[in-house]
Amino acid sequence: MNYLSITPDGKHLVSAGSQSVRIWNLQTGGLIRKLENSGKISFVRTSQDGKTLVMDGGVQIEKSTTDTSDYRYYDQRKKYLINVLNLPTATLKKQLVHDNSLTRVKISPSGNILVSGDETGKLNIWDLQSGRLQKMLTGHNSKIKSIAISPDEKTIVSTEDYGQIKIWDLISGKLKATFTGHDYSILYPVGIVILNNNTLVSWNEKNMKIWNLQTGNLKHTIKPVNYLRKFDFIFFDSKSLMIQEDSGIKTWDLLTGKLTNTFQIKDDILAFSPDGKIMATRIEDNNINIWKITSGNK
Repeated sequence: MNYLSITPDGKHLVSAGSQSVRIWNLQTGGLIRKLENSGKISFVRTSQDGKTLVMDGGVQIEKSTTDTSDYRYYDQRKKYLINVLNLPTATLKKQLVHDNSLTRVKISPSGNILVSGDETGKLNIWDLQSGRLQKMLTGHNSKIKSIAISPDEKTIVSTEDYGQIKIWDLISGKLKATFTGHDYSILYPVGIVILNNNTLVSWNEKNMKIWNLQTGNLKHTIKPVNYLRKFDFIFFDSKSLMIQEDSGIKTWDLLTGKLTNTFQIKDDILAFSPDGKIMATRIEDNNINIWKITSGNK
């Protein structure tokens, strides 16, 4: 399983494998719809309001012919599609066409903006309502690894293969700053989230860093007790971060950078609900367990 998301209303769960996406009724556990793809699905995302599903639309081949007096030339170009669907009904609303192979996509909190990153280091900003490309941001030297959008939708943060963190003004498209602080790792790229419009959290397999997004100052560095295998699965609110280490789930205080709580769990964590009260885990490939975080019970 490559992706799993719980919608904010707690009604739907979206899961994705290599060539299919499934939409489930979270209350009954029943399968609502199965979406097939002819090629490998490299990304799936759901909006925070639970109304929009964005997924890999595959590759489209555009062919052209040029005739001269002596020769006929044949040319073909690959276009990479992003399918935008109504999540509850699974109906296709529009297709976005990208010139380069996609590596990351991110939907804004309002569900109105999509940011897509590609293998060349470009970031495209799309209007999800109209399907129009608004801006293209350039500045990275390698493929995009992570994208975050601030809650007020004024800032984009992105990372690349070499660990650089770039801060962009979403409205103007201008580069505001570049943060460095994580060692280069091709196997464990830097992950990022933005909290409260002012705080940036970045991490790799070695540590987690908490930054002031406006000043660029490093506030805290959190080092794991054990080697982090599933550090990407993270829940956060205004005061705390919840992460998984080999030894279980740990909660850290954002203001002090101190560990506040730990509890053990053997399952492989797949997703948290937006309010942090529901957790989806997996023990075997075909079994998904749903937990209530407040009680620690399934």
